[in-house]
Amino acid sequence: MIKNYLKIAFRSLWRNRIHSFINIFGLTIGIACCILIMLYVKDEWTFENFHNKADRIYRVFVKEDWGKDQQFFYTTSPFPMGPTLKENLGEIEHQVRINPVGANVKIQEEEFSESILVAGKDFYKVFDFKSVEGNSDQTMQSQTGIVITKKMAQKYFGDGNAINKVISIQLNDVFEEFTVGAVVEDMPTNSSIQFDLMISDLNFPKLFNEQVLNEAWFNISPETYVLLREGTNPEEVVAKFPDLFRTVLGANEFKDSQYSPGLQPLLSIHLDTSFPPGQVPVSDPKYSYILAAIAVLILCVACINFITLSVGRSLKRSKEVGIRKVVGAMRSQLITQFMGEAVLVTLISTAIGIGAAILLLPFFNTLAAKQLVFPFDGFLLMVAIGLLVV
Repeated sequence: MIKNYLKIAFRSLWRNRIHSFINIFGLTIGIACCILIMLYVKDEWTFENFHNKADRIYRVFVKEDWGKDQQFFYTTSPFPMGPTLKENLGEIEHQVRINPVGANVKIQEEEFSESILVAGKDFYKVFDFKSVEGNSDQTMQSQTGIVITKKMAQKYFGDGNAINKVISIQLNDVFEEFTVGAVVEDMPTNSSIQFDLMISDLNFPKLFNEQVLNEAWFNISPETYVLLREGTNPEEVVAKFPDLFRTVLGANEFKDSQYSPGLQPLLSIHLDTSFPPGQVPVSDPKYSYILAAIAVLILCVACINFITLSVGRSLKRSKEVGIRKVVGAMRSQLITQFMGEAVLVTLISTAIGIGAAILLLPFFNTLAAKQLVFPFDGFLLMVAIGLLVV
């Protein structure tokens, strides 16, 4: 029976090729646009979700108020911030400072200008970025180790093994040698932390003087992240900040500056415009909602077009319906036939729409300044089923 319905449906579509093409083409365009926009929105809404401990990771921010027109709000922080919090507050399991620096990189006789991320040695105890080769955490415990992405491994060493290869980096006019200890996947697009080359903060003394690293409380540079212990209430941690910084800064300087650090959840960083951007831009969440609404609108227009054309065509088939009734076709069978044709058109449109979205994704990435990838996973299956049902 199903085979017969499919055969009739294909014959009907083929007999009305122009009508079928218009119907399928319109629905395909709507589906492809909807998928591309939803990929963008999904990327925006899932920033940092891939970190296993994301709900316990916070970025330290600082507010200062020196009087009239002298209010400051930073999401970068002083160098002593992380170590001071870790040493004085038992609720903090790990602290990580990240600070990008521009440097010349030398591979044998070739020289490149790159951005190097200098990050806390406990970086991989806090964040989860997938390793391809080597031990990322162990590499960050070494002053001479370096973590690189697959893209940089390909750039510097081609298809060869990058592990244990030597990279020279100019730090304060002196080229220092670093050994590749780990290669990681290229950074996800939905991450506020981006790097291609990363070395441990054990190298901070080679870049900054001791006074800046240990005493410069009003000289901001790195972003400081803390991992709270399980079950810790961040509000209780922040409540301890005034007494701590009154002691560290001194009562007079603390009072004059109204020094007021706080904690911003990692998961809210990308879409919270009430905080100033740190080392990467933030995004206004209203644009994501607008784009999601546009995707739904495009799909609705495509569906209305599909329904209108289908209804118009069904009216022309009244003679066929009459003949089928005369020869004994039941109402349920006729409904099944027309629904089957609609499902077939939708299946074809969805398949072509997904293919079109895959082909158009590189151009969409250029337009949106993203590096989206097409997910052949549960998300794609859910979207396909959802589009079919709608």
